[in-house]
Amino acid sequence: MTKRPVVVLSERIGPLSGWERGIAERVPCRVECRPLHDHAQIAANAGDAEVVILGAVEPFDERAFASMPALRLVAR
Repeated sequence: MTKRPVVVLSERIGPLSGWERGIAERVPCRVECRPLHDHAQIAANAGDAEVVILGAVEPFDERAFASMPALRLVAR
């Protein structure tokens, strides 16, 4: 079985809406809302993400990116 890519939505944006759930309907992936408030949460909750959708305040910097080896896209 092929592993589906993970799309993580920062919980600061709010719960998954129809728009975010629609991503998984159009693209074979898993879309999940997870806390990304600090570096520890980013490493624990987005380490497997290929795509991260976040707001303006999450601390995405070199340290955060280093904890996400599968990351391919960040949407802010």
